[in-house]
Amino acid sequence: MRYMTSALEHLVLHAMETGEPYPVRALIVNATNPLVTYADTNRVARAFAGLDLLVVLDYYITPTAALADYVLPVAGRYRAADLPDPRRRGQYRLRRSRCGGALL
Repeated sequence: MRYMTSALEHLVLHAMETGEPYPVRALIVNATNPLVTYADTNRVARAFAGLDLLVVLDYYITPTAALADYVLPVAGRYRAADLPDPRRRGQYRLRRSRCGGALL
């Protein structure tokens, strides 16, 4: 089962700054750059600086990744273990061939 985990940024920033309705002490940012894309960059930078842990998963070192405690690489489209199959409605898995060990 897959969960979509996104929230309205102004509510998350408010929780980071005030601890209301609950304190946000850590944040995982996946393939986005909130420091640049959210309104009021200074507010976002202050809120991120107040976190105990900031983890960014991205292809590049973005301005948000530069502030992170940990930056983790993500697999590109052709390096992922599951690729979409346009002929079928689903996924297929890559497997190693019997000749040479190349991924098929």
